[in-house]
Amino acid sequence: MGYRSALAQQLLPSWHHIFSTNRDYKCKKGDILTNDFALTTYYVFNYRRFSLPAAVTQSYIQRRSAGSFMLHAKFTSTETTFDNPLIEMANIGLKQIKLYQASIGFGYGYNYTPNNGKFLFHISAAPVLVFINKGLITANTYIMIQDSSIHRMEVQREIKPRVPVYVTGTARLAAVYHINHRFVFSCKCELCKHQIQFQ
Repeated sequence: MGYRSALAQQLLPSWHHIFSTNRDYKCKKGDILTNDFALTTYYVFNYRRFSLPAAVTQSYIQRRSAGSFMLHAKFTSTETTFDNPLIEMANIGLKQIKLYQASIGFGYGYNYTPNNGKFLFHISAAPVLVFINKGLITANTYIMIQDSSIHRMEVQREIKPRVPVYVTGTARLAAVYHINHRFVFSCKCELCKHQIQFQ
């Protein structure tokens, strides 16, 4: 885990040398659980002539070539939970990681539609401003009391990224061929860059 050294210093400074290990553990099904959530919305300014779904989902057919400026926003969250005590101990008591990101972008897209829309070639690009970029770590720490017994305590800490607000970009390419009114062949490629680096 890339978070091991940072967590040892931030959350468990006095106990990380006890639980730190370089051993490898084989993960079984259910040992690590990940839940992802993404919500995306967009607005097309030239919506009467340009259709983004015609290129992405093929739920519409665009007959004439046209382009448009677009405004879009996105929120994503990722939650990773370690459900194996050995893996938890190997990662300095790390129990759960939550990551959140929100972004907004403004760009331009164009659909080239020869043969009355039977073919469609799409290209779009946009700079993106990521204005929410944070994480939350939950870990189990162990405390020794006066009678030399060890008690476990759950600790939560917000981790701040090195760059909380930054500008990135996204680009999309797509090719669509309508075989008939029931079958469609499509090929899509989307490129985007996000960075999650914590102090």
